[in-house]
Amino acid sequence: MQPHPPVIPDIINHPGNELEPVRIALVQIAPILGSRDANLERHAAIVRELAGRGVHLILFPELSLTGYFLKDLVPDVACSLAPQHWAALQEVCGASTVIAGGVFEAPEHIFTNAAFAITAEDVQVIHEKVFLPTYGLFDELRYFGRGTGFRSRILGLGDSPRQKWNMGTVICEDMWHLRSISMLADQGVDCFLGLSSSPARGIQAKRSLGSEQSYDAMTRTYAQLTTAYFAYCNRVGYEDGVAFWGGSRLVLPDGTLAADPAGRGEEIHVHELSHRAVRRTRIAAPLLRDERTAILSGEHTNG
Repeated sequence: MQPHPPVIPDIINHPGNELEPVRIALVQIAPILGSRDANLERHAAIVRELAGRGVHLILFPELSLTGYFLKDLVPDVACSLAPQHWAALQEVCGASTVIAGGVFEAPEHIFTNAAFAITAEDVQVIHEKVFLPTYGLFDELRYFGRGTGFRSRILGLGDSPRQKWNMGTVICEDMWHLRSISMLADQGVDCFLGLSSSPARGIQAKRSLGSEQSYDAMTRTYAQLTTAYFAYCNRVGYEDGVAFWGGSRLVLPDGTLAADPAGRGEEIHVHELSHRAVRRTRIAAPLLRDERTAILSGEHTNG
């Protein structure tokens, strides 16, 4: 069993948090490639600790249950929704909801890069990655089937009575396609969940990474333009000589960072979400109110 990453309590007292804040943990780890059972065991140990601390939503990175460069290991590490795959993790969830990345095997034996939502009572696939990169060092389309759309999900979070949060999930490459975000924003998302296995690429000035700069710009822009939180969780570690850079962060609905992003190693950052912060931002910047979805989608055109 690997040691836990350090828990960094970046809980912020910004003005939106005075009413029933919801605690979210971004669990930035390095999964073991091709070892689903060992990764599940480690997930369970981390979840047991965070659930015991009263964390309501626990977010892991893309393919956190399997590692990324799976190639022909995809069928060997896949999970269905069968109870035996999830019992050990469900036993330690308590009142927490866990979002983990893994390979989903549908009844038709199609395998997708998926995000699972796990609670003590239920396991769901809440998103299957739509955009599968097949360029440069990526070869996902060779091994995975494509997801079929972007649909937000209502999650019950917090202490009793549980709050309803409308969550929109995207997985790594999905974030590079603007319509992914706008489709979820049209569904009234309060918080985006971004699971990622982003490699370190493109050294920039002051030793910063091009990939890091891109995700910083995207998450902050998306949060500000949709007036929603953006929780981004990226993995760390090495696979096949490729480094993953971390940098997990929570972006507030006004586009500012809740705290400094995570570094390059294994870390757990705990933050707070508040419906009042979303409300306050949408009063100050009523962008969703003024959106003209029908016009922009081409449903109404001049004759």
